[in-house]
Amino acid sequence: AQQALPARARVPALMPETRAEIPILLGDWITRHRVDGVVFAMSDAEWMARAPAAIGLVSLSVHDASGKIAGIRQNEPRIAEDAVDLLASKLHHWHSGASTSPRLQLVRGEWGDGLSAPGAGRNRRALITRS
Repeated sequence: AQQALPARARVPALMPETRAEIPILLGDWITRHRVDGVVFAMSDAEWMARAPAAIGLVSLSVHDASGKIAGIRQNEPRIAEDAVDLLASKLHHWHSGASTSPRLQLVRGEWGDGLSAPGAGRNRRALITRS
């Protein structure tokens, strides 16, 4: 969707050389580009907590059901089932080693609401407790 916008209206992705740079650069990036929401590839409550409270945060890969992080909850039990099925099939057919034609198995995730994205105009509550 960003690519369909005129260049002056696009928000460049925050893609530093290392993951460790994300929390250092996040606040300035949000301020500079006046974003109201950020999509994270992974869930990291510590990093996400560094964003201003008025910014909605979602993750493409949520691995817990605590309700803290909004985003796509991976169907890990189904992913594991499919991996076991593939392994059993390979054993049954006496296949070993790397596949000459790898295949991609997609497992649908589910959206999960969370404290990190409470909705437009509402501030986010604390994602992590500071001790």
